[in-house]
Amino acid sequence: MKKIFSFIIITVLIIPTIGRASAPSSEKKWPPCCYKKRVLPYGNINRALDDKNKEVKNKPANEVAPVQRVKNESTGNVRILEYREPRQFPLDGVKPSALFANRDLGIDKNRYNKKIIDYLTRNIESISFIDALRGFISLSHPPSPEFAKTLGFESRGVAGGTDIFQFELEGPNSFVFKNLIAIDPKAEINSEFWDSHPFAYEIYKDGVPIIVLLWASDRDKPYSAAVNLAGDTIELAQTDIYYSLRVNGKWTKAQKISSEEINGSDSYEITPFIYCKCKNPLLLFATNRNDKTPRAFQENRIEDFDIDSVRLRIDLDRAILLSGNDFYDSEKIKDLITQAGPVGEFRKTKTQDLYKRGVKPDSSVNSFADDRFPFVPYPIDGKQSYIYLSSNRNVEPFELSENEYVK
Repeated sequence: MKKIFSFIIITVLIIPTIGRASAPSSEKKWPPCCYKKRVLPYGNINRALDDKNKEVKNKPANEVAPVQRVKNESTGNVRILEYREPRQFPLDGVKPSALFANRDLGIDKNRYNKKIIDYLTRNIESISFIDALRGFISLSHPPSPEFAKTLGFESRGVAGGTDIFQFELEGPNSFVFKNLIAIDPKAEINSEFWDSHPFAYEIYKDGVPIIVLLWASDRDKPYSAAVNLAGDTIELAQTDIYYSLRVNGKWTKAQKISSEEINGSDSYEITPFIYCKCKNPLLLFATNRNDKTPRAFQENRIEDFDIDSVRLRIDLDRAILLSGNDFYDSEKIKDLITQAGPVGEFRKTKTQDLYKRGVKPDSSVNSFADDRFPFVPYPIDGKQSYIYLSSNRNVEPFELSENEYVK
């Protein structure tokens, strides 16, 4: 997967559940007195932050994969986190994933040298916290255990070009990363190809702790491109959403969600996130299936990834009955996660013309640009929640004349 560029983190209000989006009332009033006013794009989180919070502001570099580190250290039980997790400020404690490597993962700067801290920050693709002390992280170009050891950094196992690691803090200033291929090779969560964008949570069923892990992978059709004799670029690439469940400490073999409405036959599906995990799980994910100019990874063109949603059925009852080699039996673990409703797309802005002019192009979740990494922080209070996402819509500020201000 080639690097994408010019992303900011934006936020949109959702009341009370994912669906219809609107803006905070304070954002609807624009100064009518100015002839021209240079403003940040609508929804850019910097509009809600002052200089005291400049560390979490969008920077000139990419700001992708918004994430929240919960405060609860005693349990990762999502039933508690969704309804009892204390609200954080500012922005619900949401930050770009890369920022956590340098500040919030508990890195002991006396123990870990600047080289490994810079490496972690540069190569993080995304993070998902289960609780304050545990989670999953994807690293591109993960270091070999031997090389990591020379840097004073503990990393166990390497499978492919981008791998998913489980991390756990061991004390206030030390942590360990374990490649999931090293924890359970038979589960095949990491492959020799690209495995990234982990999202995970822990839930209890009849007293049994179960971790639900979703991620994106191109293992079935890995990214490659070749030029034929006619000079045409021939591409082979497709990413799909996979899952594995950890029951009583043991992982099920990696499975692709079988629905073609979720994993398209000729498109990229990435950045999974589950909202309302306890009662009626809603999968949010990014896809380019509606892109009119797809397959643009090797071109300097803006792609049109949009965020789609679909209800899921997660069969926890069947999962807790698994034993022995059942965890690796494709038939016995088939469809532990299935589609339970139609796939829907969040609404785009109304016209392509508005997008080109830069006037309020991001008043909804999806735009005509590249929208990825949907994220809804804890707690869910039943009144209002915000969805955060990464987007490369109108990264630069733009000017509005008096007759163009947005009402």
